[in-house]
Amino acid sequence: MSDIKKTATYGEYVINIASNNSVTVLKNGNVCDVAKAALRDVAALVGFDVDAKWTTQQLGSKLVDNINKGVVVTPAPVVVKPVVEKKKTITEVTAASELIKMVRLDVCKFLQNNEELLFNERDFQMHLATWLRKSDNAYDDVDVEYYLPYDILGENVYPWKSELRLDIVVKKDDEFCPVELKYKTKKVERDIARFDEILSGVVVMKNQGAQDLGMYDFWKDVRRVELVRNRFTRVKGGLVVFLTNDEAYTKACRPTSNNNMLTMENGLHPRQKHWLKPETTCARTHKNFEVEKEYYIEWHNMEIDNVKFHYCCVVV
Repeated sequence: MSDIKKTATYGEYVINIASNNSVTVLKNGNVCDVAKAALRDVAALVGFDVDAKWTTQQLGSKLVDNINKGVVVTPAPVVVKPVVEKKKTITEVTAASELIKMVRLDVCKFLQNNEELLFNERDFQMHLATWLRKSDNAYDDVDVEYYLPYDILGENVYPWKSELRLDIVVKKDDEFCPVELKYKTKKVERDIARFDEILSGVVVMKNQGAQDLGMYDFWKDVRRVELVRNRFTRVKGGLVVFLTNDEAYTKACRPTSNNNMLTMENGLHPRQKHWLKPETTCARTHKNFEVEKEYYIEWHNMEIDNVKFHYCCVVV
């Protein structure tokens, strides 16, 4: 485990800064999924002004120093706001194995602490895998592009008959946790340094579009993880992570949209993943299917280099 470099306690919150500068915030002893949001909550209670340009690490470090110096205002009474019912999300995470919970928390920490714009899905995959390999959880193995022959899942249950490569598979003790990733982007240009030269106006993230197919592929990943879990006794479940700077993925589709049953907005989603218009090209080339249960999606926000991102992490 990484040493705690510095820490601060304020009310029900504990902020820990590790030796690698990663930030963990606990509320009533429970780790907050989104560290930066929790830090802002503490800052509001403390009366500490937050610069929107600060990274999670910068905000955490400054806030810890501020609290420990005693430069705080008397906090107003905490008003407990009504909690929106999210039974499905809570149940899915609580019922997950310890390894899945561990990996989920590490994925969330990576997303909260990453400060680089990722070029594409492979870049996302490699950066996350590297983070997991360095995790304090000391996984036995973190593999990428984990190949499985699709026919081993059963010809009648895996409808796509295409090569099956899991993005990341994490192993600890006698259990494996597959992690499937989706990274869908809108165009972003930046000046970047290469070989000590500045290259101007480089397209670091492309405009991918085709949100209907992006949604389909997300739910397809959920189904793939279900099938892998059902086939292998040492796979208790897994994670499907979706990261995007395209806000369209977080919004509900129109009731008449062909991909209405593939939508990904906040909330509970039905099992059927069908196209509404069977005569369309999408419906002919991308087969209808069903997942085993209703899944709850909860979106979180983050910012990298002034680009707003949204991510969700579904436990299968």
